[in-house]
Amino acid sequence: MKGRGGFPVDGTPSLYLTRLRAPSLGLRPVPPARGGTEHSLCTFEISTSPLTGEVGRSPGGGGNATERIAPPGRDAAGVRLPVIALALALLAAWPARAVEPQLADWLYSARPLARQARPPAVPPDPIVSPTPGAPALVSWGEVLTVTLAAPAGQAVQGGKWWAALSTRTRAPGGAVVGQPVNARTWLAVLGVEPGPAPGLLSLKLRVPASLPRETYHLEVAGPGGLLGRRVHAVRVLGAPRARAALRFALLGDNQLRDPSTRLRPAPLHSGAFPQRGQGRVESVFRQEMSELAFLDPDFVLYAGDLVFGTDYGSELPEALRALWSAPQAVFLVPGNHDGMALYRLQLKKGWRSEALGSVRCARLVAGRLTADRLMALLECLHGDIRKLLFADLQQDGLDYWRRYLGPLDYAFDLGGYHFAGLNSYSGSTERRHGFVLDAGALGLELDRLGIDLDVTTMDNYGGFATDAQLAWLERDLARAREEGREVVLLVHHDPRGNAELAWGARYHANLPFISEPLGLRAFQEWNFDGPDWDSDPRDGRQAETQLKNSATRLLELIGRHVSWVLTGHIHDDRDARIEPGAELVPGSGLRASRRVRFVRVATGSSTPHDDEGYWGYRMLQAGPDGLAGLVYRPEWDWRSVPAGNLWLEGSGVPDGQGRIYLVANGLPGPAEGLLRAYLPRAAEGYRFSADVGEQPRLVDRGDGGSGRDIYYLRLRVPGVEAGLVPPPAGEERRVAVRAERAQGNRPPEIRLTFLPARPVAGEPVRLDASASRDPEGRPLVAPVWDLGDGSGARGLQVERRFAAGRHAVLFCALDDCGARAEGTAELVVAAPEPARVPDAGLADAGPSDAGPGPERVQAEGCSGCAAGWIALAVIGLAAFALWWWRRRGG
Repeated sequence: MKGRGGFPVDGTPSLYLTRLRAPSLGLRPVPPARGGTEHSLCTFEISTSPLTGEVGRSPGGGGNATERIAPPGRDAAGVRLPVIALALALLAAWPARAVEPQLADWLYSARPLARQARPPAVPPDPIVSPTPGAPALVSWGEVLTVTLAAPAGQAVQGGKWWAALSTRTRAPGGAVVGQPVNARTWLAVLGVEPGPAPGLLSLKLRVPASLPRETYHLEVAGPGGLLGRRVHAVRVLGAPRARAALRFALLGDNQLRDPSTRLRPAPLHSGAFPQRGQGRVESVFRQEMSELAFLDPDFVLYAGDLVFGTDYGSELPEALRALWSAPQAVFLVPGNHDGMALYRLQLKKGWRSEALGSVRCARLVAGRLTADRLMALLECLHGDIRKLLFADLQQDGLDYWRRYLGPLDYAFDLGGYHFAGLNSYSGSTERRHGFVLDAGALGLELDRLGIDLDVTTMDNYGGFATDAQLAWLERDLARAREEGREVVLLVHHDPRGNAELAWGARYHANLPFISEPLGLRAFQEWNFDGPDWDSDPRDGRQAETQLKNSATRLLELIGRHVSWVLTGHIHDDRDARIEPGAELVPGSGLRASRRVRFVRVATGSSTPHDDEGYWGYRMLQAGPDGLAGLVYRPEWDWRSVPAGNLWLEGSGVPDGQGRIYLVANGLPGPAEGLLRAYLPRAAEGYRFSADVGEQPRLVDRGDGGSGRDIYYLRLRVPGVEAGLVPPPAGEERRVAVRAERAQGNRPPEIRLTFLPARPVAGEPVRLDASASRDPEGRPLVAPVWDLGDGSGARGLQVERRFAAGRHAVLFCALDDCGARAEGTAELVVAAPEPARVPDAGLADAGPSDAGPGPERVQAEGCSGCAAGWIALAVIGLAAFALWWWRRRGG
């Protein structure tokens, strides 16, 4: 048999491959378009209709599926094998599942918005999960569940569905985001089920093994004009074994538009890093996202305060453009700047003249009008202005968060770890009140009075959690601990309160507007509802105290269940380790049942806590022995990686000298990361080289649109070895990476073998492509199998079990230039031998001195049949229990 390109393949041909015609996601779902192609590592065609949504079909498979050959219900002798069939069905009912976040509130997107003058301009996306703020993590071949809000009054179970993962899409508001090449892969729709809450649906999708390790946008189209797009919502981790050793980044407190950063910057870099934006804060944030895209962590945990909080309608889209400037899977929780409720004061005309004419208030007008004096003036003129304030809500930051980023509270399991994200800036809009000092709100020219227009005043910026949040978190953490997982809690505020204060004075009572608008009193780490003011009389919560509040309740949960608490808020790197049996806070009586470590990350790009602070992020590893990498450079007390010391120059497209990137490293150690080259499609591929150090290695290739592909390269860049660290500008270690056409390069030759060659249904089969070779002796890269039943795997050798029937198996691989070869072979799987039915005449053979033989037992009581049916019943019950467990979201 010959593979594609005329290369030898061991086996016989079994499947005619035709090009899959896939739909295009535009403003509305459309039928399959002629001439459209699906892009994946092994691009080939099938004869089925694309993404029909029929259960049991594998119509698209993301370019890595063939038409499914259903296993026959009878063996060669025509005898039913119910036990074997049901056992296979039970195995099929337990597919490898993607890591999907479990939400505290599945109906968060359907909750009504607060009554506000300027609500979010984007409608809710029908994709409830995964989202940009709580993405899905998936390995090759796993089943991804997408939760959707069903169109009102429409039955969609029987309609057609399409789903794709792409590297380029439209963000909320219509802007195009993503990479310059759109590598879109269509996913096989396995079925549609009722969702985890009324009004929701669960769409089951197969993620093919052909997809490169990457962060993708999710696009779904369905009946009734349903169309959903979620930016950077799905992260393909690669092989399932990658979950045993996780790498993730911890980042927070960028506070874009923070004006104080201009007064007190915090660089800890050479000063040569490229300015990637108009302002200093925005440029540092974009730089950090570019660094993380190179370092290629499995995901990023963001500890809140993404924006500053003066106008969410313009700030949040701007921040998201920076966040989405590089492909990353980011789990975010809101901070106090993200979740403020911004109010506006309606003042009557002529208030300035009235103030000047008032003997009582005139003294406040004389001289320079500061923010404090302005507030005192308003109180003097209007008395209690709280009612005026709370009558005119302009924007609710948490509503904007839900519309743009997704849920506020969620959790997910990954490997032996359980990650929980909790919104610690919760409570009523009255508690979260903020007041923007702007001329339009006050009816005067504040800039002439020396007041910065970009300031939001607030009374309560500490943490706060509701009873519903804590009840959900308690259930979630208890389940995780029962399963033996190590728990990591991501939260913006530290529930231990103000560290410099003694127990009994660490928390700050919630204050009504206006009490301390500029936060000039004690710093607030966590708030509680004291006896003087109830921020939400509707919640039924009794007055809290310093010793009993939402923070102490959260600490109780941490002491019982949590191993690591990751926080932000203070803009400073701080760590604390609590040994088992020790108090979480001295004097509190709240003790840790296991070792707990509190980890706070430095500010990403805002004003640091003190003069020793700097901009940065933490790079952590999670393995069997816990989290590592908590301190980047102990000898210099650098806990976070200082931002701005690692950057790329170039676009991934060759310039006149064939250079695709110049990588600069000013860090004290080497940096290994991922480069994406966007190159015209070439059958022979490209040769990649570096002018110094180790040579780049091709690890994968994604087929893009418009005749260009994405080549994924791994590169190790040496660090600064001597002298000042960070080095002076221009003394970083620099590596130029180039790409040139691999003229004359030939693709690999594919040879496939199966062991055993004629397997029986249910027994393991080794699929072996290790005899494949490259004519130039180059290593094979990204070996991918399509197993003919909608599933796939990676590796030169894989082992699988098959149902009886004929299976068309496809294998493809690259050489290290990216030249691709494919081969197919047919695997014929026999049905098991049927159980021998005894001759009925043996029942009259007469008694035996040795007692009844097997035939006699079957004829008289059929005890063998009883054992078989008992086994059948047990398997059936197990299958039903599994189905019920999965339906309940277990």
